[in-house]
Amino acid sequence: EHFRDLTKKVEPLTLDELSKRNDPVFVSIKDFPNGGYWCLCQNGYIIPPSGYGFMAKDRPNWVFYRQKPEEGTD
Repeated sequence: EHFRDLTKKVEPLTLDELSKRNDPVFVSIKDFPNGGYWCLCQNGYIIPPSGYGFMAKDRPNWVFYRQKPEEGTD
């Protein structure tokens, strides 16, 4: 299953998926160094590098991924 996740197209996580996730997530930000940054996700609660967490549903325009998208795919 892990290999299948790595070979399929990287799709944004839904709010439902984020609410069940307890793993790092990548937030894609256009024109940001490295295309964005990694955050911790605990059942939909996002903890960015700043340490100031928030619920994913409170940032509806932010796009989170289970792995970093390749250049030009977001």
